[in-house]
This record gives sequence, structure tokens and C-alpha cells, in this order.
Amino acid sequence: MPIRLSLKNVPVHFHPSTDTTLFKKSAFNEIKNRGLFLTDLNLIHCAMIHFQSRFKRSLSKRFQYTYLTIEPTLLEDNTHFYFDDGEKSELQTQSSEVIGVGFAIALFQRLFNVNFNCINEITTTGKRCDFEINFLGRRILAESKGRKSGLTQAINEIIEQKAAYPATTSKYGAISIIKRDVNPVEITVVDPPSEIYDISRNERILSLLIHYTKVAQLSGYSKLASLLNERIDEIIKDSSKIEYYEGKKVDYDNNVIKFGFEVFSSVGEYNFCTFYHGDERIDGFKFNVNNHLQLFFGLDNRIKEYLEEQNFEALLHFNGDYNVNTEMTYVSVHNDGTCVILIEKEKLEESKKNNKLTSFVDKYKLNINFNG
Repeated sequence: MPIRLSLKNVPVHFHPSTDTTLFKKSAFNEIKNRGLFLTDLNLIHCAMIHFQSRFKRSLSKRFQYTYLTIEPTLLEDNTHFYFDDGEKSELQTQSSEVIGVGFAIALFQRLFNVNFNCINEITTTGKRCDFEINFLGRRILAESKGRKSGLTQAINEIIEQKAAYPATTSKYGAISIIKRDVNPVEITVVDPPSEIYDISRNERILSLLIHYTKVAQLSGYSKLASLLNERIDEIIKDSSKIEYYEGKKVDYDNNVIKFGFEVFSSVGEYNFCTFYHGDERIDGFKFNVNNHLQLFFGLDNRIKEYLEEQNFEALLHFNGDYNVNTEMTYVSVHNDGTCVILIEKEKLEESKKNNKLTSFVDKYKLNINFNG
């Protein structure tokens, strides 16, 4: 089914025991009374970085898997999210998990009013929550569930999973009930009781490096991501390495541009960059939607510079307040400095050939500039 370009509504219910005092009041009231609004592309964007698919070692394949899992199940509707019931049950289970992650990320980001870079996946094994949210220096755990039915069972599972963590950690869960064809998606938020746990500066920097290493990989900068991963491995073994690496530039050879070309996308006054490798096999971060449209991932050019310079202080304070028109449904922009864009391939090739600015859809004023 084709991606719909309109904002859709998802009703959100809050369990009576939910502590709403940590939520941004205006966002909570808006979501409680009117629901969560996002586009198909917003949903896919939210799931791309954080969903743990079977392709754990390949973010490019996770990028494709997320799109290929969500898009074919979407039913054509301009007001709510409906999903197809035609898949086999095991495939529905897989796609429901991906869909649930996307809705949970979108919901928690707005409720806590945090940067998307404050939400990180938890990779340990066993009964564990899916995400950790850095909220004003506090550690909040979040769990996502995507189910066709069984709300009560899902609530009990979240309580059980969160019991494995110290009582000093705040815990929330978002359960997306995806009934397939019959009714639109609805989300229920639950909140087992907990106390407070603070996050140190070093812990925050490490989580940012992990997050933006994934972003760099998805944006095509695989060499930069590889070098960052080497530093992350050292920091995990010895946290004092953060002080050692702060301000120490990554030995990143920009001559890699010779093996491909960079795409600079401007959304209004903001610039995003993506790297296209000469080897088509590496281009996992872009995906041919059909014969006319291509989907690709980009990051704010400032973030790329901060990563190369290891400017941790700038990363800590970065907040992409893009103020992008919500009607720009061919692009999804997050405040962590990432974007997902649908672009006409004809315009893409035209820009590459002419090496000049061009508008791919005039009404959205999205310009693509190629250097290569």
C-alpha cells in the first residue's frame, strides 16, 4: 500500500495509576484529549534507529527492514492508522513489534518533550525494557508493545519486565493495540511506581555517541561510524576515555568522498547531509520505494561536524528546533538532527548531473544540493 501523506490520529489512553507529573503539561493534555498526530513517514522514521531486528549488525538492513515491514501493511486511510490482516500470524507478530516501537518512540518523545537523541535502546539480554530515556538528568525506562489484542496481558508483562530493574528507576510502557482492519490503532500508557535515578555526564555522552554512531551509519558515513564504534568500545571498558577523547578529532579521511558523493538537503534554513557510496551494495540507507520515489536518511550537518571534532558539549546541548511545517509530509525531521526524505528520482539524477540546487516538489520547498 502507498504511504499516505496526511497527518493521522492515534487515540491514547492513560492507565489510572500513571504518574503524569513528569510529562510536559501541554503535550499531555493535547494527547489525552485529541490523540497523537503523525504521518506514515513519521512512524517509519521513529522505528528506524531503535527497532532491534534480526539484522543487529547492519543498520542499513534495519533501515530497509523497518520500511518493508511497516509500509506493506498500511491500509489507505487519511485520518487514522489501519493495518492489513492479510499477513500470516507470525508476520503480523513481527510487524506489530516494529509498529509498536515507532508509536512508542513518537509518543514518549512528545510526552517528555525530549530530544530524540535522549532515547536509546537497551541491548542487554533477558527480561529487560526496550529503551532508556534521559529526562533532565533522570533515567527513565520505557517499554513498547505492539499487539493485536491482549491489553491486560501486555500490562502484566511490562510490570514483570520492569520488576527486574532497581526501584530507583522510573518506568513507563506504551502498548499499541493493532487490531488489523477492524479498528484503528490505539495506545495505552502504563506506569509502575518507582523512584529517582540520576544520569551522569559521562553516561549521557556515551549514550549520545551510541545514538549518533547509528545515525552516521544510516546516513551513509560508514567509515565515520566505524571509527566512532572503536572509541565507544574503549569508553565502555574505561569511562575515563571520555575525557581523553573529548575534543580529540576523529581521524576521518574526507577523501572517502572520492568513492561516492554527498547529498546536501535543505529543509527551510536547515541543512542535512547524506553520503552515497560508489558501491551500490553499501547504499542500504536509501531505498527505492517505486520507479519514481526514493527514500533516504540524513543528518544535520552540524551533528556530523560535532562527531568529527568530538565536541561532546555541543552534542549535549544540541536541540534541533526545526519548526518544520507539519504539512511537509514528504519529509520527517526529528529534533536529534535526523531526517527521512521521499524524493523524486528524476530530480535526484537531474541535481547530480547539474550539480546545482533544485526543488523536488515546489510546494514543499525541499532543495537538494549535490557535491561530488
